[in-house]
Amino acid sequence: MLATALALILCLQSGSAPTTAAPGAKPGTERWIVLFKTRGFDLGQYRRAILEREPASIVDRIVADLDRAALADQAEFTAFITGLGGKVVDHWWLINGCAIEIAPAQLERVRRHSRVDKLEPDREIGIPTAPLPIKTSTNTNNHRADGLQLRGIKGKGVSVAILDTGLDSDMANTRRPHATFYPQGDINNRTGGGIAGSRMLANVAVGKALGPDDVLGHGTAIAGIAAGARWNSGDASDDGHAPSATLVGYSVAETRSGGSSSTTLTAAWQQVARDRAKYNIVVANNSYSGSPDPTQSTQQALDSLVLNADVVAVVSAGNTGNTQVSQSAANGLAVAAVTDNVKQVWPSSSRGPLVGDLKRFYPDISANGVDIVMPKADDEKSELTMSGTSMAAAQVAGATALLRSTNPKLTASEVKAVLLASTEDISKRNSTLDRNAYGMGYLRDDLAYDLVTGKRNGLVTSRELTTTTQSVSVNYPVTKGQAYTVALTWQRTRLTSSNWSDLALSVRSGTQQIARADVPRNLYEKLTFVAPADGRVWIDVSAVKLDATKVPFAVAAMEVPGPFVTPTLTKFGSGCPGSGRQPGVSTVVPQQLSAKFGSTGTSVGLGYTRAHRAQVIYSTAATPSKFSAGGLAFRIDNDIFTAPPSNYWIDLEINLGYSKTTPTTISSSFAANISSLANVLGRKRIQLPAVSGANRDPKQWAVLIPFDRPWAYQAQSGKCLLVETIKHNHSSSYNYEYYYVDLAYDASASYGSRVYSDSLNTTTGRVGTGYATVLGFLGSGGGGTTPDLSGTAPDIGKPCRLTLEKAAAKSVAILLLGTSDQKWGFFSLPLDLTPLGANGCKLLASIDGLLAFPTGASGEGSVDLWVPFDASLIGGKFFAQAFVVDVPANRLGLVFSNGVAGLIGGQR
Repeated sequence: MLATALALILCLQSGSAPTTAAPGAKPGTERWIVLFKTRGFDLGQYRRAILEREPASIVDRIVADLDRAALADQAEFTAFITGLGGKVVDHWWLINGCAIEIAPAQLERVRRHSRVDKLEPDREIGIPTAPLPIKTSTNTNNHRADGLQLRGIKGKGVSVAILDTGLDSDMANTRRPHATFYPQGDINNRTGGGIAGSRMLANVAVGKALGPDDVLGHGTAIAGIAAGARWNSGDASDDGHAPSATLVGYSVAETRSGGSSSTTLTAAWQQVARDRAKYNIVVANNSYSGSPDPTQSTQQALDSLVLNADVVAVVSAGNTGNTQVSQSAANGLAVAAVTDNVKQVWPSSSRGPLVGDLKRFYPDISANGVDIVMPKADDEKSELTMSGTSMAAAQVAGATALLRSTNPKLTASEVKAVLLASTEDISKRNSTLDRNAYGMGYLRDDLAYDLVTGKRNGLVTSRELTTTTQSVSVNYPVTKGQAYTVALTWQRTRLTSSNWSDLALSVRSGTQQIARADVPRNLYEKLTFVAPADGRVWIDVSAVKLDATKVPFAVAAMEVPGPFVTPTLTKFGSGCPGSGRQPGVSTVVPQQLSAKFGSTGTSVGLGYTRAHRAQVIYSTAATPSKFSAGGLAFRIDNDIFTAPPSNYWIDLEINLGYSKTTPTTISSSFAANISSLANVLGRKRIQLPAVSGANRDPKQWAVLIPFDRPWAYQAQSGKCLLVETIKHNHSSSYNYEYYYVDLAYDASASYGSRVYSDSLNTTTGRVGTGYATVLGFLGSGGGGTTPDLSGTAPDIGKPCRLTLEKAAAKSVAILLLGTSDQKWGFFSLPLDLTPLGANGCKLLASIDGLLAFPTGASGEGSVDLWVPFDASLIGGKFFAQAFVVDVPANRLGLVFSNGVAGLIGGQR
């Protein structure tokens, strides 16, 4: 079912919005939405009741009056539609409109009606989908909600509305909700106040074709990110951002694939407004596609909800790379998807400017949305993994619940200003992109919380501009040399128009203007400035254009945390030779390509998906009659090249043996191809070398992987060489990664054929007849190698792995850690160790710490240094060098490697 949904949604998002209407319930009719020019009532009383936090009973009476007012106001039009043989299927008050079913032949008469301002087709709307656990999203390297939760800040007292495929209110026919909706994820804890004692206060079927119980799993997954609790004891399960908040589900799904319509979504936004006071809903998440046109019905409804019900509306930016079917969400927040940890924009995340409004930047903010592991509907023992801006939007919705539970007096505009002011700058991590990819930055729960609680010199305030007062100034204390950020937000009030207020933001010290921001088409501004002196500055908000006599606005300001520091690890100095043996390529298969490249390249094996399995069967003509192998080598391709990420590693397993089948009879079943198979490399983390360009020398083998145990090939009648590689994981945040190596192709399969799968849980794969990776098998090599020390860059809160290669086999290595590469006590560095009997060896780093680790059969070894999550370490340096016990090498019996210098990076 999920595959069907994804296919439908991709189809829906492949182009511009359709102009034909969906069919009506009565044969021969179509569903259309009517937007009126005027009406005889407004939402002023409702808006005041919400902002003044009137009891739900009072709001309910106001809503009932609005229901009656809408019916009465549209009574004449309803009779008109009935006279045309049509039907009004929904009356709205959140926007000035209704939904009708009418025969296409009558549309022109409807369009000419004196009250009709606009007719729009009721069109289908899909879920923008495309597959980090939640626990990664909320940890100290990402949105940092975990630290707030440890302090008891979990969203208690507020509700999150999820407009999606419903919520799992009947988990696997147990007649109770999924565990993620219970307090602490405990189904026996019935103190949640909602359905069967859960935190799910209600689950409403707005889409009439299906019930409210989640039929697809999308809504349950989204709710898990925003406000779910840990649903099982597995490592992937975790709390969402606001695990103590309550939830209200609004199922807008009308098909088994999760599809909805403009009519249903408009009705859902109105239902949220109806329930706003009853359930104390403070944020609503809708991870569906939509329209970039702000005057379209669903977008009017969304913006009206924010304006009148004071609910923060959060939407997904879209997964098509463009904004043709993205939601306008002018008063809301549209969210881009980025990877965890490295915070790079997901390639499919939709990017502005917004279609139809090229001066409007889009999206507004970014959050984790790649390979998110979430609760799975009807299955509490497992998880659902997906990627997309749907998941990113839920992160922002959850953070909003945390903020509004912390300070219930915050308005929707103030929360939006806080979220935008407190983002982390990820521009350097996305140097080829701009704000039309990642918005105003990356969501940070902790900084937003600090801002609303007054830490970091936080300021949150609301004022208004009027036609007579077109400039307002706010006083703000600053410290010389400190950087500050300021965000300004306001809302559009004329929902039927795409013309709205334009406010400018500036900061001045005395009469000197320090910074200014004035983007004409976004309903917010943000700027950063450095204080020129101790004292106070003025934050000035001025009107460029107003769309109403009064335009309220919100301002949020705070100290800017230190900038992101890129971690680095660089080699310096040189080591001295020991008795280690460096294996070299002694055999190449296909043997015809030992001195020339294959015809193409492949990422299967070292790149491709995060986990996959591949078998290559080589023809007897492509292999020598016998050879011995101590390892495997790959060469970078000569014409297909994509730069892999820095410090890229894979978890790899290698098996060698003989096949039952041949390159021309290769089976899609992995087991059917195997005659015998030996494990030569157990699952091991392999650090792959950085690649800066295509390979120009076929004798240059960049990747050398020693085996755990040697293996010998001897040609056998009726059998072929079988090489199996199993990739269990990789360091990239993307599910797909591209590390291209040389590949031979011949349609006749004279070299070989392969079968591969992008999953480790399947017994079959895709056959590629005639495709054979060019491999080098390592011989014993020569002696006298110099130990080589390398590793990953050190980042706070992460392990830094230092790897030693080319050392003496099965020996003991010692890692020296120091704070200087210039002095060690009374000694200047480098210090020549020749007088001690270690000819040509030098001490390159001060000895302030020692760590011992073993070397393997191929002279390799590694050690992990855990860098604490401590912002004070950012920018700090360390120096390291390794020495190895190598008695045959020299009189001292020790051999030294090169040094490495580490710069600790991270985000404060």
